[in-house]
Amino acid sequence: MSITPLTRRSIFAQAWPIMLGQTTVPLVGIVDTAVIGRTGDAAALAGVALGATIVNFMFWSFGFLRMGMTGMTAQAQGSGDAAEVDALLVRGLAIGLGMGAVLFAAQLVLIPLALAIFAGGGAVHAAAGPFIAARFFGAPAGLAVFYPHPVGTITASAVAVCALILLAVSALAVVARRRLPALTMGWCWYAGTLLPVAGFIQVGSQAYADRYAYVPLIGIFVALAWSAVYALDRATAAWRPVAAIAGAASIAGFALATRHELPYWHDTIALFTHATEVVPNNSLAENNLGMALVGRSDIPGALPHFERAVASAPWDPDARANLGNALRALGRPAEAVEAYTKALELSPDDATTHFNLATALIDVGRAADAVAHLREAVRLNPEYLKARFLLAESLYRQGDPRAALVELREIVRVDPQNQRAAELARRIAAQVGG
Repeated sequence: MSITPLTRRSIFAQAWPIMLGQTTVPLVGIVDTAVIGRTGDAAALAGVALGATIVNFMFWSFGFLRMGMTGMTAQAQGSGDAAEVDALLVRGLAIGLGMGAVLFAAQLVLIPLALAIFAGGGAVHAAAGPFIAARFFGAPAGLAVFYPHPVGTITASAVAVCALILLAVSALAVVARRRLPALTMGWCWYAGTLLPVAGFIQVGSQAYADRYAYVPLIGIFVALAWSAVYALDRATAAWRPVAAIAGAASIAGFALATRHELPYWHDTIALFTHATEVVPNNSLAENNLGMALVGRSDIPGALPHFERAVASAPWDPDARANLGNALRALGRPAEAVEAYTKALELSPDDATTHFNLATALIDVGRAADAVAHLREAVRLNPEYLKARFLLAESLYRQGDPRAALVELREIVRVDPQNQRAAELARRIAAQVGG
């Protein structure tokens, strides 16, 4: 057997994948720390540190597989035993898939247990939990219906690191195109179909969405399945049952995770409650959860969600308007006036908010101020009959029956069946003689 002489080139050819892999290990932590650190939230930063510690401990518990396979593969390659190299690939995949499936399913228990062991406090644990779930490759325990865009927190360094990772994976896919063509094809499918929804042109207020991965993930599944078939074709028959068991374990793990996920889609409250738990500072989820609770007449339960929605997105007029509605319904009109006023500063052409502010102003005894907002509401929406009728009543109470009569007649013109407006118009007409 001829021995290939060792050269710097041959050593580098074998070492560069390991070097690249080792280089990328800390990149995730660097990006997470850079992004979270810019928020100024000490609890969130501590949660990332705690979560990274727990994840690294869990993953490196299986480091023996990586280290052991590296050494045995080097021995097989050095002895020129190509069949053993392929067999080691199958064994590694089978053991890795089996362990991964078990870890994937067990995370629902492991994450709460790990957080209970490590001291950190409520705020730190609340930040660490979603981070750990996200590190499990977006495991279902951490999925949500909406992920808000991290406005103003994405740094150039984070983008550069992510681009480096993408380039590295793409390079590996190209290098493996002859030995594992399915891997190359799968990665090209994944990257190509994900590109249109990658966010280069921002649409909506979401950072990303799980549904965007439905088609791209076909490429990942193709790469895994066909690469496994390729490896099995070159392995000894004894490893086929092991591969079958690993595949069954993976399917069982995904089935358990799916079963755990389904209750979150039972109803709107369950869906958005879960979204607020796994994605902190989720204004849209908080707002929608509040509206769902309002639909069940649970105004006291809805109020804190509207407050959190405003805290997360102070620029959102809808969240402020809904907060005002809840405050007024709970008999706190003065605070409602403040919420509506801020909502109108953000969206001055919202007729409904002008009307709601007017009702709150009337509640606190500022009827004269309410008239201006009612006039603006009917100007913005001339067929807003509810606002026009309240305007007529306010004008009449303030001693201007003729102006009130004009508004009432306009209501009757638009809606001849409006008996309430017609009756009040007849009464005022009889008083003023018009």
